[in-house]
Amino acid sequence: HLLEYNLDGVPEKKTELKSMEQAFGVIVQNFKDDLKLRGFDVVSEDEWVPCFVRIEDEYAKRIFDNIASNISKYADPEAKVYFEIESSDEYCGFTVINTCLKSVAYQDSNGVGIESIHSMMKEMEGLCTVEQSESAFEISIMFPKR
Repeated sequence: HLLEYNLDGVPEKKTELKSMEQAFGVIVQNFKDDLKLRGFDVVSEDEWVPCFVRIEDEYAKRIFDNIASNISKYADPEAKVYFEIESSDEYCGFTVINTCLKSVAYQDSNGVGIESIHSMMKEMEGLCTVEQSESAFEISIMFPKR
């Protein structure tokens, strides 16, 4: 990893400007393949939006690993998992929506995975929004367009 030092002498991770497809193509394909191997039916749109982002590759992998882990623990494997590529004037990213298992409530979770995603997104100047109900869970991760 390339490291840069900030004024406090603390190493900072250096990020490279990449298109959405360059930055996430392999990570997203691995995420969807992993969910399919776990028995989930993933419905996704595979049209990449034309924007550039700066990400820390390791964080991006960890974020998608955390989302896949949450889905495997809490999602209903009989229901579809929806994966959408999103874009607005200032941000581009992804939304994942799944149906919750009736027998397991998200309240049983300690929330560490979601907190971790929030922290990593903040480090990359991105946004993470979560909406949940008893029956559905939705997470959006959005990166500033560069």
